[in-house]
Amino acid sequence: MGGRAPARQRSIRRHNLALLLTEIERSGPISRAELARRIGLTKATVSSMVEALRGAGLLEEKVPPLSGVARGRPGSPVGFSVQAPVAIGIEIAVDYVSACLVDLDGTVRRSVRHAQDHRRGDPAQHLARAVECARGLLANAPNRLVGLGVAIPGVIGDRGRVRAAPNLPAFVGHELAVELNELVTDLVTSAPGALCIEVGNEANLAALGELWYGGHDDLRDFVLVSGEIGVGAGVVAGGRLFAGAGGAAGELGHVTVDPSGPPCACGSSGCLERYVGQDVLLSRLGLDRREQLADALCSGEPAVGKVLEEAAHALGVATAALLNVVDVPAVVLGGLYAELAPALEAVLRAELERRVVAHVWRPTEVVVTNLGATAAMRGAAGVVLQRFFADPVAFIPALLPAE
Repeated sequence: MGGRAPARQRSIRRHNLALLLTEIERSGPISRAELARRIGLTKATVSSMVEALRGAGLLEEKVPPLSGVARGRPGSPVGFSVQAPVAIGIEIAVDYVSACLVDLDGTVRRSVRHAQDHRRGDPAQHLARAVECARGLLANAPNRLVGLGVAIPGVIGDRGRVRAAPNLPAFVGHELAVELNELVTDLVTSAPGALCIEVGNEANLAALGELWYGGHDDLRDFVLVSGEIGVGAGVVAGGRLFAGAGGAAGELGHVTVDPSGPPCACGSSGCLERYVGQDVLLSRLGLDRREQLADALCSGEPAVGKVLEEAAHALGVATAALLNVVDVPAVVLGGLYAELAPALEAVLRAELERRVVAHVWRPTEVVVTNLGATAAMRGAAGVVLQRFFADPVAFIPALLPAE
């Protein structure tokens, strides 16, 4: 029984390691003394855990900040090591695949994006190409991979099962987490531990990306409205994602704005997507590619202005209906709508002012994302990192003494 730690002692240490790493993720490099104060542990306990985490390659000493007043030797802050584990976020959109390699502090180290039409072909082949993107990001990187997060435009259930995906019907029924797990065995390093695979709706993950990495520290209650081929919304309330009982919350693109409108791929008609989706806007403007929208926006042509004004009106009607149900004070424009914001904002704001009940006492804030097209894949990587911080020992068992 010499080196064996009691079960309760091991459980407490496991919990405390999670607390410590979460605090460093939240605050950045920090001294041991301040860590002890913030998480309510003794300095000796914190120092012991820091040394274990340094030994595992997760933490390293950082340069102390300069101080204007010399009051003895400052404690060296500790922060995440450049050799610390990483996560990969992948977005499988309708017409492209993108991926990013993310450090523990959420910094994007590398990213890639490739045009790819996922409406045609075998979903298994599309997943294999997405994994190839991950392999490319990991090339020559010594860091241990803790997991992959995947964003896809659809309703996602257990085991990453695609329950509904009007714009990617071939993916329906596929258990993406299971299929991905079979494709990534070569990405697991020799170090023992788990490889986390998370699959989620792209709008929900984009909302989490905005919450964690968007740079809006006071934004804890909002709806992120993301436009691509389809239209999605992620609802964040009290700093937490609301996905609904079955993961279908936020399907804004399939809110009816005109019951007698054109048929939609979901089986209904007059859905918002049929008025403000990327393909619809390109068709109405006589354009072939999304990249042409920027030039059209700058042209000042009345016909372009009319199309975008009508799109903003429809977007405002549907978004106001959502805000009246969930009662959050802000809308974040993401994806295509972030690019078109200069042409959409005035009409959108007017519609929200006219239709949102709470606007009388609390004007609705409209914000444009700072993350551009990266929000969903960063949110996907962020979900993996949150799993890691919640229980680092599950990924790196050596952080606890051997039984």
